Amino acid sequence: MKKKNYRTIFLFGAAVLLLLGSVAGSSQAALTYYSENYSAQLKMDNIGVTLIENDDIVSARNYTGSGDKWDGDPNGELLTGMLGVDEKLILGKGYEERLSVRNSGTIEEYVRVMIYRYWEKDGTEGKLTDLSPDFIDLNLLRSQGWVQDMEASTRERIVLYYTKILPVGAETPEFSDFLRIDEAVAEAESEGQDGAGLVNDYDGIRFRLAVDVDAVQTHNAEDAIKSAWGIEVSVNEDGSLNLKGTEVERDE
Repeated sequence: MKKKNYRTIFLFGAAVLLLLGSVAGSSQAALTYYSENYSAQLKMDNIGVTLIENDDIVSARNYTGSGDKWDGDPNGELLTGMLGVDEKLILGKGYEERLSVRNSGTIEEYVRVMIYRYWEKDGTEGKLTDLSPDFIDLNLLRSQGWVQDMEASTRERIVLYYTKILPVGAETPEFSDFLRIDEAVAEAESEGQDGAGLVNDYDGIRFRLAVDVDAVQTHNAEDAIKSAWGIEVSVNEDGSLNLKGTEVERDE
């Protein structure tokens, strides 16, 4: 049996940490291989992805040769320009958050995006599981090739696939356009959602938003995507993907 060479799969992330009604801050997510088992089969060939926020580069990771030769900064920070100096976040207000992915490598690829959102209390590292991630409203644009994997998505994690080939140097359509913190978070936090008895002042409650991007080469795409992402796909004549047996949602 001939051994296949699956040549491209890596992951980088950009994350944000924002304190409601208080001080703005940020956190970073380092690049990692998506699968340690899969990485043993890798033969990377100048693959690269860049996360774009409001037309600016947030994070990038590009393979530039044999060995461990990379360029770009994978430790970007989201929402650094969301608030002005001494500006406080306003509940219910939509803040521009246009996100897309650019192929900054030298081969064609398919990309996947994973969005994480949850709540923390300032000064702790534990999640506030009784505050709904739904209050962190990142408005998704599931169209023009973007689909959401409903089976892999949870309330905290949203999984999106770009089903078209992303050519070298090209950029995907935006998969989000604004971020809004629902006003209902103040009432829910004050009352103690689900009887949890949380503190009465939402000042000091912070939300986390993180975006991870990874890529797979188009060569032997069906086998590579199955091994890397754990889903079955078929490839149409135009190179677009059909996700087999997976419930997906798209915006028409």
